[in-house]
Amino acid sequence: VAGVVSIFTRGGYTPQRISGEARGGTYHSGDASVALRGGITFTGGPNAEYSLSVSRHQTDGSDSFNNQFDENVVSGRADFDPDPNNTFGLTVRYTDSRYHYPTNSGGSVVDRNAFSSGDLIVLGAAYGHAFSRITTLTVNLASDETNGGTTDRPDTTGGDQYLSLDDIRRHSAEARLNFRDPGGRGVLTFGASLSAADQGSQSQGLASGYAYTSNFSAYRGNRAAYAQLLYSGVPGLTGV
Repeated sequence: VAGVVSIFTRGGYTPQRISGEARGGTYHSGDASVALRGGITFTGGPNAEYSLSVSRHQTDGSDSFNNQFDENVVSGRADFDPDPNNTFGLTVRYTDSRYHYPTNSGGSVVDRNAFSSGDLIVLGAAYGHAFSRITTLTVNLASDETNGGTTDRPDTTGGDQYLSLDDIRRHSAEARLNFRDPGGRGVLTFGASLSAADQGSQSQGLASGYAYTSNFSAYRGNRAAYAQLLYSGVPGLTGV
């Protein structure tokens, strides 16, 4: 149970802006999205920016039956700078999807009801503080959880069937302290990070009249500390 999830979300704008788009194609394919972006700026005071978007994607697929796919996505971001020395940021993304597949293990188009489905939520938070012109602190927190599985009911009475469910969670925290050379020639960084991931999976089925079940769970945690010196005092040469 390991992996990295990254979110890339566009920042907000001032004044408010609303945009949308829609597309369609063959196989009853379609995409639609709406986005809202904006911000508030105060002279000599706090600044805030935000963005929010909602989208949907769907298609019937290219196979003759049971090949639909649909996905819904909601994402948002908010940034707040209460003063020149502090910054806060929040990000969120939610996705749910469902994919129907008609192929069996041999690739033949025979299954009329098998599908996989799942949802994913990702959360992120960031904080930055400037102690001075040369010393800064950044803290990042992240968390994501995936729930999903496969459903394959019998196509005929007494036929084989299979059900599965997976739950995967990841959490991380990182802090970095940077010391910059006033002359702009280098930066010294000290950092520490914590991460954890756990997974729980279960499945059950019926094959050739025999029932079976399976369960799996795992956990992993990591801790790390590091230091880095980036120096570019020699023209054309950068050392790490």
